[in-house]
This record gives sequence, structure tokens and C-alpha cells, in this order.
Amino acid sequence: MDNNNGNSNGTTVLAEDEEQFAREALAKLARDFQAASPVAEDPAYTRGVNKVSRYKWTTGSQRGDLQYVDKRLLFLPEEYQRNQGDQEGKIKKIASDFQWPLFGALVVARRSGWNKFAIMDGGGRWSAAMRRSDVSSVPCVVFDMTSLSDEAKAFLGLNKNRKPVTVVNQLNALVLSGDMHAAFVLALVKNAGRTVGSHSGPNTVRCIRNLIDLSKQNRDRLDRIWPLIAQLCAGEQITEVVTDGLFYVDAYMKEGSITDTRWRDRILRVGYHEIITGAKRAAALYAKGGARVWATGMVDAINKGLKQRLSLRGNDGAPNVRR
Repeated sequence: MDNNNGNSNGTTVLAEDEEQFAREALAKLARDFQAASPVAEDPAYTRGVNKVSRYKWTTGSQRGDLQYVDKRLLFLPEEYQRNQGDQEGKIKKIASDFQWPLFGALVVARRSGWNKFAIMDGGGRWSAAMRRSDVSSVPCVVFDMTSLSDEAKAFLGLNKNRKPVTVVNQLNALVLSGDMHAAFVLALVKNAGRTVGSHSGPNTVRCIRNLIDLSKQNRDRLDRIWPLIAQLCAGEQITEVVTDGLFYVDAYMKEGSITDTRWRDRILRVGYHEIITGAKRAAALYAKGGARVWATGMVDAINKGLKQRLSLRGNDGAPNVRR
């Protein structure tokens, strides 16, 4: 199956047989879904107890219908849906590399007396589909709604009850997908005797996305300075402030590297807390954070009391490093 055909606007054209396969698979799933009869609870799980009756579990609405809907019949209800303007990058990414398994199914409301369907979940994906001339209809779970209030409640529930993917699962998925930067970062974390965690701690690392970004900028630099970062942060949190700031200092030093014996020893002597305090002081002074600002404060902490001082190359837009 060839999915590499291009069109004039640079997006990938979906193969007709792939879309047809998706249609047929969804149609079969819909038929099975509609034909399904209530399934008796498995005694292995319930020990013979009907939990629905015993605990008075409720079902607040009728189940929806799985079907393909003409994308032109869908719309975003302005009354409760979020503005799509801040999702432009995400929408463009979905449109330029359209994948049916990733698209999934939209959750929509069929309003009484309307010939259109209000999107309760999946507005960004629908907006991407609207940019594709080779996508005419999209899979939807359609619910009959009698009021705007019910739609809004469903919208809130869909977003409130959806848990974000944890940083651990994100990294594992990236590694399994063959992302070399993710695999490299995972190796760095393990070599430091730490694990990837959803919370920063003395034995965990949470700033995985930041480390992957730094690896993409210059993997060799990150590899070189990582042992110093790990030693500096022994027993402390490894945060984005530390990694971004020291990465920037190493990149913009006028001479040498922070891993040179002199500067390595000096940084370790100054210590974690003074380095962090310097970064925070600079952030307060400039009323913003970021690698350049944090690096400025770190350099101030490193240079305190020195005659031969560490200095950075100037670059437009960065705060001047005090010498």
C-alpha cells in the first residue's frame, strides 16, 4: 500500500484502498455494536454479584451510533467549544501527515431537527480533515442530544475525565517508535542512576521533553555535560532550569567548556543551591525565565569572587552577562 503520493500543497494523499478499508472496518464494528446483546457479568470478576444493581450504577444517556459522517455536515458549536486558533500547529501537523488510526472517531451531537452535527470532541482533527481534499467523511460516534446544556455537559466530561499521557508512557512510546533522541535520553537517565518519573525527585527525572529537545539541538554537547549535571544535582532535582541553563552556558562560553577541569571544579564547588539561586535571581531581575536568563544568573554565581571570570559570547536579544 503506497501512502507516499504527494499533492500540490505538500500534504500526503491517502490511498483510496486504505480509506475504503477503514470504512468497511468501521461499518462492521458499527453492525456488531448495534447487534450486541447485554453481556452477563463474569463471575470471575464479580463473584456472582450484579454490581450495577447493588451499587446503583447509572447510565446517563443512550449509547451512540458509530458511522461515517460527511465532514461538511459537522460544525464547532461556538457556545462551548474552544477556539481553534491556538491549535494551528497541531491542526497543520495532523493535516500534513494524516493517519486514520491516529484520527480515531469524533464525538458529535445530532441535534433534534438539525441536519448537522455539533462536535463535542475532536475539533482539531475535524479542522485538519477539512484541509484534506481526499477526505470526504470521517468516523464519528453520534449521540442524539435534546439540549445545548446536555452537549456542554458532555464536552466538559470528555475533557475533565481524560487523563494526560504520563511522561513515562510518553518516553516508552517514543523509544518503541524508534525515536533515537528518546532512546538516548533514556540511556542518560539510567546512567545517572535515576528513573523517569512523573514527579521530580532526587532519584527521578521528569524534564524528559526538555532533554529530548536539547538532544535534537546538539546531542554531543548534552552527552558531554550530562555527567557534570548528574554530579551537581546528586540528591537534588534535575530540572529544566539546570539543564537549559548549563547547556546554554556551555554553548556560549567564549572559551572552553564547562566540562574543562577548572570550570567543572568551580561549578561543583559553588554547588547546586547557589547555581539555582543565581538562575532564579536573574529570572526575577528580568521578569522572565528561559535558558539565556538562567545562564546569566548561573554565570554570576560561578564568577562570584573570581578574578579570571567566565564570560559568554553576546547574542541579540539576550540579557547582558554582568562581568
